[in-house]
Amino acid sequence: MAYYPFNGNANDESGNGRHLTLSQAELTTEAVASSALKFPLSSSRAQSSLNLGVTGGSPRTVSFWVKTDRPLGSYGDVIGWGPAHQGMTNRTGFQMVLLDRAGGEVVVWSDYGDRSASGIGNPFTGRFEMVTYVYSDSISGAKIYVGGQSIPIGQGGGWVASGDVLNTFDSVLRLGSRATEAGSENWTLPGMVLDNVRIYNRALSDQEVAQLADSYQSTFTLTGSMSTPRYLHTATRLNDGRVLVVGGYDAGGRALSSAEIYNPSTGTWANTGGLRYARTDHQAVLLSSGKVLVFGGFDSTTEQS
Repeated sequence: MAYYPFNGNANDESGNGRHLTLSQAELTTEAVASSALKFPLSSSRAQSSLNLGVTGGSPRTVSFWVKTDRPLGSYGDVIGWGPAHQGMTNRTGFQMVLLDRAGGEVVVWSDYGDRSASGIGNPFTGRFEMVTYVYSDSISGAKIYVGGQSIPIGQGGGWVASGDVLNTFDSVLRLGSRATEAGSENWTLPGMVLDNVRIYNRALSDQEVAQLADSYQSTFTLTGSMSTPRYLHTATRLNDGRVLVVGGYDAGGRALSSAEIYNPSTGTWANTGGLRYARTDHQAVLLSSGKVLVFGGFDSTTEQS
């Protein structure tokens, strides 16, 4: 229904034309990918040009990456549509907020009751984390994910549920603010940054949510070291997932004939059969038989065939 990667603009890249108009919000390179949307002030907000079109009790998934530059204080609106109050008897809007009560919470304020994932700490302070809400056919069966992992949810601290099916009114999409019977209100966390905002008109599976989280993870994990440091070598992924590293120069600039295999399941290296001639700047090709053909390059001074 809507997708905002904030690639140098605030356009809806889903093709549905729900582009955002910014008010005291700005694009920033402080992002998961190339750029993101920052809300520097408590009055910062963004609003779509067209109604979202996700109404009633229709399935939905709302996902976004969020970062704050301070511990959560009180609460801050992130994303929503529809009025927050209707007749002061139930909520006919849909709103996702961040709170600092109960050890940190992601709360969904929606029709007929609040639902929250609490006790999560402040995983958004100083770094990006992905938050996802998935609703299929019941409020009690909805899920909240943080970092691609499902978090147990329960009754929020606000409205008491009087029904188990959403009944969301349609409206424009709002980031950093909400609609009320009196108009629009801002409850933005100053310094909040949003990136890769996605809204689907279906319930994503656990696997799809995990894949979304993995697609933007930019972290490295230390693993085992080779027995011989080398450079200008080749690295070939074998059919069983292991990696064969062949030749190259050692730290002293001498050409190597040795080879090592990396096992990703154990994070370890093991020496294997060496080359007949030392080689650098060579080529290695995985053959259909599973063997690796090594050819060309140099042995420090002599070109090899």
